[in-house]
Amino acid sequence: MCPLTVRLLLNMYTTQKLQVKWNSNISPKFDVTNGVRQGGVLSPLLFSVYIDELLEKLKRNGIGCFIGHHFVGALGYADDIILLCPTFSGLKKMIKICEEYAEEHSILFNGNKSK
Repeated sequence: MCPLTVRLLLNMYTTQKLQVKWNSNISPKFDVTNGVRQGGVLSPLLFSVYIDELLEKLKRNGIGCFIGHHFVGALGYADDIILLCPTFSGLKKMIKICEEYAEEHSILFNGNKSK
């Protein structure tokens, strides 16, 4: 990635502050220390860049299924990851890879959104 682009992104994300408005109350400003902007135009791209290594690890693992003539194990879009596997044991292996990656990269996956 171009150094100028990296500096621009760092500036956008290291200087952001938020306030919460609830009813007629407004909180003091506070720093945002992690994540990407919800609904931000760049957010899906930044997520893809950040999560690409995980998707490659899952692909190299060789666990997944065929959809037509295409072998698919994991798909990532916007801020979602889909794991596809016909067996429970294979899916458990994929989840283990995701858990290890999450721990290494300080990522929190929302298990409540998983089915």
